[in-house]
Parts: sequence; C-alpha cells; structure tokens
Amino acid sequence: MKLTINKIRAGKYTLKVTLLLLIAGGFTFLLRQGLALTAAEICKQNTIMGFVGTKSCVGQDDGGGVVPAAANLATVDTLPTISPSVPAAFNTTAPSVDYAKICSNQSLLGSSGTASCTARAALNHSDKNSSTSDLTGNFSATAPNGRLVPMIKDDDGESGTNVIKYNRTGLVICGTDAATSTYASKIADCATRNGTNARWLGSDGNSGHGNWTLVTVADSQGSADPDGTACSAGGVTCHEIWRDDRTGLLWSDRLSTTLNWCRATGSNLGTVCSVSANQPGTPVSLCAEGSGRNVSNTYDPEKGDFRLNSGAINVRWWVPTRYDWMEAEENGVRFVLPNISARNFWTSSADSSDLTKAWIFKNSGSLGGAFETLSMTNGTTDTRCVGQVVQ
Repeated sequence: MKLTINKIRAGKYTLKVTLLLLIAGGFTFLLRQGLALTAAEICKQNTIMGFVGTKSCVGQDDGGGVVPAAANLATVDTLPTISPSVPAAFNTTAPSVDYAKICSNQSLLGSSGTASCTARAALNHSDKNSSTSDLTGNFSATAPNGRLVPMIKDDDGESGTNVIKYNRTGLVICGTDAATSTYASKIADCATRNGTNARWLGSDGNSGHGNWTLVTVADSQGSADPDGTACSAGGVTCHEIWRDDRTGLLWSDRLSTTLNWCRATGSNLGTVCSVSANQPGTPVSLCAEGSGRNVSNTYDPEKGDFRLNSGAINVRWWVPTRYDWMEAEENGVRFVLPNISARNFWTSSADSSDLTKAWIFKNSGSLGGAFETLSMTNGTTDTRCVGQVVQ
C-alpha cells in the first residue's frame, strides 16, 4: 500500500513524504522467497516466522522427553568433514613431558618430576669427604649437606682447606682459534681441550655455591699461540674468561692495578670525576665502551678479545656493581677466577654517605668477600670487568 501526503508551508515549499508499508504477510512472503526456510531446518520446540520446527537437535528435548545424543546420528546431522589441508582440531596428541628432567619436588600437568636436583644453598657449611651424620657433621639423607652446629673451621674458604679451589695445573689455551667463532663453540672447545678443568662446580665449595664454565683462555698477545698451547709453556701468560652459570654473566681477568675509580669506570660526571686531574677530556674507561670513551685495546686479552662491536660475538662490559660482586661471592667467585687471591677490586657503586668514595671488593688480608670504601681519586686498586653477551 502506498500513501502520499502533500503539505504546503509558507506558500513556498512542498514536502512530499512517501511511505512504503509492508504488511506482515508480505514480509513473510519476502523472507520465505529469499531464505527458503522450512520446518525441517528448525529444532523442535522452536517457532520461527510461523514455522514450527520438526528437526531433532543434539542436547535439546524433542517434545517427547527424548534428548538426542551426538552418537545417535540417525536423528541428528552428521559431524562435518575436515579437509586434509586444514589442521585437525580434534583428538590432538597430548604433549610428551620428560619428567626425569623435572625436580622430584616439582609437578607439571598433574604429575611429579623424578629428577634429583641439588639444592641452591646448604643449611650450613659442610666438610669434604665426610660421612658423619650427627649435629656437628654432615648429613645428606633428607637434606643438603651441612652442619646444624657450627664448628671452628675454614668455613670462609680463604685457606682452601675446606673448599676445593680451581686447579689451573695443565690449563691450555682454548676458544681462540678461527674455528671457534661462536660463543657456544668457544665453550665447547674449552671443554674438549681442558676436560673437567673447564668447569668449577658449586659442590666443590661449602656453602651452596654455583657452577662456573670456562669460556676462553687466551695468551697475553691475544691468541698469538694456537689453541692447545699449555699456559705454562715458554713463559706464556694466560688470561681466562669465566661464566657464572647462575647469572649468565662473563667475568674478565684482572686488568689495571693503578687507576683511580674515575678512570677505571670511565666516569667524567659529577664534581669529582669532571676534574681534569682525575679524568682527562676523553674519559679513560677500562670496561664501558661507547662514543666519547677511550677504551684501550691493551686489555683486550684480559677480556677474551670480546668487544661490544667485535664481530660474531659482542659483549657489553662494565665495572661490576657492589651487588654484582655480592652475587658472585655467593656463587663462589673467589675460588674460581684467576688473579684474585690477596687482591682488592673496584666496584662501580659510590658510597652514598660520602660521594667522593666508592666501594671495593676485598680479597686481601684474609678479608675474603668483605667490602669497604676507598677515595675515588686518591685511591687506586685492581679492576676487572663483568659482561653480557649481546650477539
């Protein structure tokens, strides 16, 4: 039905409104023609556009108290066929979990692991080659080795009588030849050439120390001698790079012993290090590389010839913070690194109570693992770098 309304307003405009009305019957007719809807396509108990459904649907009462199940394919549609080119979504295989690699006190996907895992820290200090199990001896049946009641012994490991320190006897150059151009290949080469001497295990300590891995051993000329050359042959001086396996950080050999804090760290900031007597215009830096810093290649062998832009293996070096040293001390650094006995080392951490001083890590005078402060400008001590592979 078509209805036309004319209205004259102010003698000028005529608004013509045309309304097209579709009665319900006509609307139903159009839907029926466009969709070809039938009662057989509508579930029982449902009515759409006047059609009362006659189809039995899975999980729905058909009016007679029967709820068809998926297995009853006689009364429901069959499951769709999955094209071979489409990834299957049904009956996927459960992931295979090797529970022998999961600690026995841990669980995954509802099952417990079976691996025997070493505890990160001992309850107290332990003695090597001891099998006693009383309060003043070691016990290991249900807990990590340790003593509940402390004994007056070499528990700080300084004398080495209660700690197995790294033994450099027979150490050979490794990880420096052209064939070892990747980080992994250098570690593998050191393991092949030095055997068990390419690692230091935390179990060799006495306080739950961590494991360390040898990355490279280079001579003082920066790989002038081939891999396999004994460090003790012909007066060869070797420099070692070690990785703390708990943190993944690399530790260099000992660098300069005569620089103040400003020149060791590369800082020319603040009122202390900005003075030319303490730091030249182009700042001297033993570890930190970057634009505007003078990083002498004199110390490349001590850093394994790893530089920030050294090629296949790039390492970002810095002077260890006080906290880097703390964590390394917990992991056994004093018993592993070369040229560390009876020496002190700069940290990059300033003394907040006196910003003209910085903290040093002490390993001299039987003060292994202790910290004290030293003048940034008037004091000089040893330096070594800690690094992170950024390849």
